[in-house]
Parts: sequence; structure tokens; C-alpha cells
Amino acid sequence: MPVTEEFQAPPALEVTAAPRPSYWTREPSAIYTLLSVIAVVPYLNTLLNGFVDDDTLQVLANPYIQHSGHLRQIFTADAWAFYGASALSDFYRPLMNLTYLVLWKVYGPVPIGYHIANLLLEAAVVCMVYVVTMRWTRDRGIAFLSAVVFALHPIHAESVEWIADITDLESTFFLLLSFWLLLSLPGRRRRRWLCSAGMVLCLGLALLAKEAAILFPAVATVFEYGYRRDDDDVDPIAKLKRVIPLWLVAGAYLAVRQRMLGGLVSIDTKPNAGMLETMFTGFSLFAHYVEKLFWPVNLIFTYRMPHPQSAASLALWAGVALSSLSIALIVLLRKKYPLISFGLVWLLMMLSLSLNIHWLGTGEFADRYMYLPSLGFAWIVAWCGIALWKGIPDRSRVTRLGAVTAAVLLGLVCAASIFARNRDWKSNETLYTKTLQQEPTATRIRINLGIVYWEKRNFEMAKREWRRSLEDSPHNALALTNLGMAAVEENNFAEADRDLSDAIRYSPKLNSAYMWRAELRDKQNRSADAEDDFARAADMAPLNSVVRREFGRFYAEHGRLQDAEEQLQLATEGTPNFLVWDELGKVERQLGRDDEAAKSFHAALDLNPLDSDAHIGLGSIYEKSGDFERATKEYQAGLLMVPRDPTALAGLARMKKTPQQ
Repeated sequence: MPVTEEFQAPPALEVTAAPRPSYWTREPSAIYTLLSVIAVVPYLNTLLNGFVDDDTLQVLANPYIQHSGHLRQIFTADAWAFYGASALSDFYRPLMNLTYLVLWKVYGPVPIGYHIANLLLEAAVVCMVYVVTMRWTRDRGIAFLSAVVFALHPIHAESVEWIADITDLESTFFLLLSFWLLLSLPGRRRRRWLCSAGMVLCLGLALLAKEAAILFPAVATVFEYGYRRDDDDVDPIAKLKRVIPLWLVAGAYLAVRQRMLGGLVSIDTKPNAGMLETMFTGFSLFAHYVEKLFWPVNLIFTYRMPHPQSAASLALWAGVALSSLSIALIVLLRKKYPLISFGLVWLLMMLSLSLNIHWLGTGEFADRYMYLPSLGFAWIVAWCGIALWKGIPDRSRVTRLGAVTAAVLLGLVCAASIFARNRDWKSNETLYTKTLQQEPTATRIRINLGIVYWEKRNFEMAKREWRRSLEDSPHNALALTNLGMAAVEENNFAEADRDLSDAIRYSPKLNSAYMWRAELRDKQNRSADAEDDFARAADMAPLNSVVRREFGRFYAEHGRLQDAEEQLQLATEGTPNFLVWDELGKVERQLGRDDEAAKSFHAALDLNPLDSDAHIGLGSIYEKSGDFERATKEYQAGLLMVPRDPTALAGLARMKKTPQQ
């Protein structure tokens, strides 16, 4: 039958090629939104948490972030230098303090702002996991599942819920961004230069956030020569040119560390550990980390260090077997299953620094060390998950529904586990109590719990915790210092002298031990010895406001007002403290400088509007100047907090008898 006119095909339309969308617009924004939600929702209850453990020191007691004049120290000293000689470490992390500096300007001492920053960084890291995996594998399913596994793994909880571990979040984000730029390097010449520059910059920022990023040039080199999709098509010299900038950045970073801190590792935390012990402990640590990856239950803040007791240790041989198996699989699977092979490379290489006990601080075995390395685990799980999914026939709808249901339930269990653990970080007391339930020999945690009890005026409980910590660590200078402090407060001079002298013998750079021995010497009327100890404490911790304030108070009580003023002025350069301004205002009044004293009292009230000493000090100044109205107001404000203060009551009584002009 001939085709009639109305059934003839329409003439072809001329189609113009649409402009190619950018990489970011090709990916649906819904994916990034969904991943961000998955990353953040399990941690929402951290917004109710306060400052915990190191947060208190790194934020609330850190003058580097509370005064912009310390930028030079941020870049030229280790991250704990502000706390004094006793806290010096191998942590060169300027980006951490710069981030805290910005957050302090915005939020001040309000913890929710810092928790928001951690949540935003976690969402950014999870999205970067998707972006990097997608750029490499070109498989949206594997990329998405990798990001979800990374977001919901409970071992990451510590890094997100702990403000002080913002270093892992920042370092991982910038390192993954550097990796993405490395993957983007093949292309037009101008784009290559931009990608190389961005890659170098991002690695530099990752290194300034945390030292573990120093391993990335080696990982990137292994990737270039063994795992790129264009592995057989690119000249080896071209591959070398891609990674040389990364090695140059690493070299520059090591040079900076050498100048600032004395090297990559300037403090050996286990100087007595021989090569054999170091190796055995490393294998044991690896076995325990793998266990936590596959079975993340009973996660706590501090674990007992898994030292192998003998060559027959189960953990030791499990670590040897697992590492040997991993290396064998890396070689065997490189060609056929590159994602699994490179996932093992990433895991082993990125974890390697955390397996050497000479390079670790007091937290030798901690969940946070797995944050970056666990990306390799996420890649392996994602590949296996997608492979299993593809192995289910399309017609087996029940099986597919069951697989999806099981995956969703597992994700919900992980999210619930994270949500529950976040409550442990609500306060120091909950964190330390929970930790000690599982690790009763965690000495540092027990000492800190004693401090919590002391601040709550539960003195007997505090001393009990400190004495218990000495049973596990007889030479612990912090426990001895705290017991010495308690003895000074109770006027038990013999016990205080013994404990503080022992603390100084075991830790000669512990400024708090010298400060409390100075307080003891002052009570014993040994003012010359007290001055010497105060001076030593101040030299060891020049920005410690507490030490400077107590030194100033000591001088004021002994009539040395000029010296007292000098120490209190130095104290104001440390962390903001209304008690320092109160003491300075009192000294300035005694020196006859009422105008300066008024400024000091106002500075105290800016920090604490309920400061009765500042209100009463201002009342005295206004009364002296004849401004009875303002004096009355300040005296009454002071009496709201201390209803029977004799200075305020006497001042009000005098003004009632004095006719106002």
C-alpha cells in the first residue's frame, strides 16, 4: 500500500550541539543533597554537646585563637605551644588554629558553632568521596555507595563529634580535593597548569591540618603507575611529571617542620621500645584496627594499647596474617579488580604512620586514626555491594527487595549506633565515665575525671580518682600535682611538699606543679622560694593566664604593686579571664590610677556581667569621684551576687549619710 501524504515522516530538523555541561552540573544536585543529609543526620544531637576533653584547652584556653596578634606563633610553633613547655608536641597544625580563630570571632565560647563546623566538614568530605570515586571509576553506583559507607561507618563518630578532631576532617577534605585534581590532570595545557597548582595548594592545606597527609605523594605515585584508567597509554615520564609537584610540596613541608619543630618527629614517645617491640606492636595495632572496621562495637575514647605479651600473641599473628593477605591481594587483584587492590593500598599506606608507637602521643590506639584510611575500606565494600547487586537476576524482584531492605537496615543500625555514641560526648563527666567502664586503667582519663569532680566540689571523689590513677601509673606527674594541689588547699603541708616535689622530679617542665609548690611556699612564709617557683612556672608557660594571675596576686599581697601590675598585664595577653581584670583593677586602684582601674573592671564585666568584684570596684571608684548615682547602681549590682559584701554595704551606708551635691 503506498504511503499517503499524511503518513509521511516529517522532514529532519537541524539539531545544533548543546554546550557541554561542566563536571559539577552533569552530576544531579540531588545526589549531593542526599549524601549531605546522610552524613549529617546521625550527628545532629552533637549540637547539644559542649566542649569536651582537649576542646577546653584548644578553644577556651587557647590565646592563639582569642587574640589576632598570635598569627606568627600559629605558623612558627607547634599546636600546643600556647599551653607551655610541658605540652610541647609534634603537632604542627596551623590550619586548626586558624579555623578556631575564625570560629572564635563568630561564635566565641559557644560550642554549637564549632559542632556546626564539624558537621559541614563531614558533609563536604562525604561529597568529595563521591566526586573522587566517580571521577576515577565512572560508576555512579560504586561512587554513591562508597560515600554512604564512609558516611555511616561508626568508627568515624569520634572525628565528627569531637571538636578537637577537626584536623582529620580538614585534612581529609583537602587531600581528597588534591586527589580529584590529580585525576583531572589529563587535558588541555592551561587546564593542566590550573589543576597542578590547585593540587599543590590543597595538599599544602591538608598538611597544615594534619601530618598524616605527608603520605599522599607516595599513594598518588602508586596510583599513577598502577591504577589509572590510562595506565597503558601514558608515557611513564608524563606520569612522573604529574606527581613531582606533590613530592616538592612534601619536601617543602618537611623543611618547614625541621625549622619550626626540629623534624617530622621531634619527640619520641616510646624511646625505650626496640625494633622488635615496635614491629610486634604495629602488627597488633593493625589487627585491632581491622577488627574495628568490620565490627565497630564498644567504641570508646581511649583503648588500652595492644602490646603483644609474647611472640605467641593472637593479635600479633592476626596482624601478620592480615597484612600479608592484604599485600598478596594488592598484587593479585591489581589488573582485574583495581578498586579492591587500590583500596587496600590506601588503607595500608594511610594507616602506616599510626602503627609506629614512636610517632604516637598518649592516644596510641584511637578510632580517629582510621578516618582517612577507612576510605579504602569504603571502596572495597562498595565494589562488593555493587557486584552482589549485579549478580542478582533482574527477574528476582524478591531477592533484590531483600537486598535493599538489608542494606537499609544495616545503614539505620549504623546511624543509630552513631547517634547513641554522640551522647557519650555530651560532657567530660559522661565521656570519662563511659571510657573508664571499659578501660579502667586509662590513667589520663581517670585524672581528668578527678578534675571534673574537683570542679564540682566533690573533693573526696576527686582525690580517690587521682590516687587510683597512681596505682596504674606511679610516676604520673599530673596525678601527683593534683594531689599536691588538694593538700595545699587543705593546709596539709608535708603531703603537699612530697607530692609536688615528686611531680617536678618526674616531669621537670610541668608548670602547674611549680605554681602549686609556689602557693605552698607562700603559705609556709617562704616568699623567696615561692617567687622562684612562680617565675619558673611563668617562664614555662608565658601565656598561661592562671599562672600569671597567681604570680600577680602573690606580688600584690606582698606589697610589690609594680611587679603585680606587670604580671597581671601579661596575664591579659593570654586567654580572656574576668578574674585577671579584677586583680588588675584592684592593683591599679592601690597605685592610684582609678581611670585605668575602671577600664579593667569594665573589661571584666564584658566577660562576666555578674562579676560582683568588678561592680563593687566600680562602685568604689564612682563613690570617690562623687558620682553617687552610678556608685549606688554598681554597689547594688554587686550585692545581687554577694548580698553581705562589707565593701558594698559600707559604701551605701556612707553615701546615705553624705549630702549629695
